[in-house]
Amino acid sequence: LLAPNTLHVIRVKLAAAGFQDPLTPARKFEALYSLSSQQLSGQPHYDFGIRNIKCILEKAARAKKQNPTKDELQLLMTLVRDFTLPMLTPEDVPIFLSHIEDAFPGFAAEKVVEGGAAAAAFQEAAGKLGLDYASADALDWSEKVVQLHETLSARHGVAVVGPSGGGKTAMLDTVATGLSLQGDK
Repeated sequence: LLAPNTLHVIRVKLAAAGFQDPLTPARKFEALYSLSSQQLSGQPHYDFGIRNIKCILEKAARAKKQNPTKDELQLLMTLVRDFTLPMLTPEDVPIFLSHIEDAFPGFAAEKVVEGGAAAAAFQEAAGKLGLDYASADALDWSEKVVQLHETLSARHGVAVVGPSGGGKTAMLDTVATGLSLQGDK
């Protein structure tokens, strides 16, 4: 059995998504994931394979359709970062961010936490559950709630991992309650 040519898959998917120069971002994405799979701590839940790449590329196609004039490298860098950071351990985050800076030099990693109406619903849900969603101490946790929601919207199966008492159940309850408040199933 042969391994897929990741660079070719990325290039073809980006071209199909409407990227004008799919080869450059494909090379950067492939190099970033190859380097990350070799240098990060190798946790069992890390996925730098074709399945994760495909999820990011599907999101890139939707993002390109919504923002046809946005710089393609910036768009891809932001998506790769936003879809990879939630799975990393805190020790690996700075290493991964330095890999992004190396792969995409000259691009600032803009802080994008989407959510919009969903984030407002999560804040309301946290209040109903008796959780402090907006305090300074809860900002990382509230960002993780939005990341979990974005991950759930892109993937069929998600594992929430962390230490006992780390807020995993509260996070899942907040996302479920927030989606119920929005009318999503």
